[in-house]
Amino acid sequence: MIKKLRRKFILSTMSILVALFAVVLGTINYSYARMGIRQSEAFLQSVAQAEAIPHNRPGKNSSGSWAQRLLQESGALPPPTAPHPDGQDPGVGMGGFDSLGQLYLVRLDTTGEITQIQSLTETSTASEQEITNAAQSALAKKQTLGKIDSYRYCVAEKPYGKILVLMDKTNSYESLARSRLLTASFTVGSAGLVLLFFVSLWLSRFVTKPAEETFNKQKQFISDASHELKTPLSVIALNADVLSAEIGPNKYMDYIRSETKRMDGLIHQLLELSRMEDASRPLHKIHFSLSQALFEILLPFESTAFEREIDYHIEVQENCFYNGEPESIKQLAAILLDNAFKNTPDCGKISAILSCRGGTPVLTVSNTGAGIAPQDLPHIFERFYRCDKSRSEQNGSYGLGLAIAKSIVTAHSGSIKAESTPGGITTFTVQL
Repeated sequence: MIKKLRRKFILSTMSILVALFAVVLGTINYSYARMGIRQSEAFLQSVAQAEAIPHNRPGKNSSGSWAQRLLQESGALPPPTAPHPDGQDPGVGMGGFDSLGQLYLVRLDTTGEITQIQSLTETSTASEQEITNAAQSALAKKQTLGKIDSYRYCVAEKPYGKILVLMDKTNSYESLARSRLLTASFTVGSAGLVLLFFVSLWLSRFVTKPAEETFNKQKQFISDASHELKTPLSVIALNADVLSAEIGPNKYMDYIRSETKRMDGLIHQLLELSRMEDASRPLHKIHFSLSQALFEILLPFESTAFEREIDYHIEVQENCFYNGEPESIKQLAAILLDNAFKNTPDCGKISAILSCRGGTPVLTVSNTGAGIAPQDLPHIFERFYRCDKSRSEQNGSYGLGLAIAKSIVTAHSGSIKAESTPGGITTFTVQL
């Protein structure tokens, strides 16, 4: 129970942290991307609206060139700085004109025909036909700003027709920086989550410590109280037998013996449940024949089925072996069979099937009857939970049998589940 509580704490904590990291890192990357788009669009508009555009790009020694001024005005470049000691223009290179990506200028006349295609960057990888196709696609959108494949474009009206500026962002510094930011964000976020996982693992010990202490005290109380009640119950039962021998048959003595027996059964189950839930108790596992062990438990129920005219079907796969505690597994099967017989009316049907699926033993116990209501199904493995309290009191049920069964399965690292249709078939499936 405590381990399950720790897992829930770690899972909920990590889920919140993952969501928080995703929102924060997503916001940072989205904001950076939007800022880059705004800068690119501002620069494209500046180029498209320029009064005079040279037919050849100025040399890199022209620090006062129109291109660099437009970059600085649009915010894509910082203000001009002092020349580099080796004479290199700081506006060119990393963060300079070429860093924005490959830039192309397309002029059109009043009829929409392309009159000139010009590259404004030193390097150009696109062919004239590719630029022509991109320009035609951009014009077909009838938008002044937009994106076509890897190109961002801007269209402006001119006295001679139109001008279209295309910017290829594929290998630009901005694109590379955005990719690096995304990679860095993912790396830092992953490292942070791994670190926080170990922190939450360490914190879970302190968070669950009060619950663990309370649970241990509860188990200790149940164990101590059960042991303390055994002696007075034995004395009561012994005195009831002595009085019955002296005064003869008496219905009140019968009531005393019946309730004493009932209380003794309850105490026995409480002690068994406390024993199975004790995590420090080692299981005495051995390799044994599960098929033979289940036969020893299932066959004695045939007499009860015969008396009540119940169709009792047993199907046990031979040579099915398991490494576990034989007595506990037998007790598990007995609990499920006893529960099935208690909740099956006369002339009903019960089946118990053992199979080995891929080397994993699976025990299935099914019975007909009233079934389990959907609202009760999630709680049937809880201690003292009874679906029909009046019926449970009549058949001597305390609401502990299935809780003990679940504890046995959990101790063997298995799983147990219940499926039921009201008024139909109830099935318990145990996978060991």
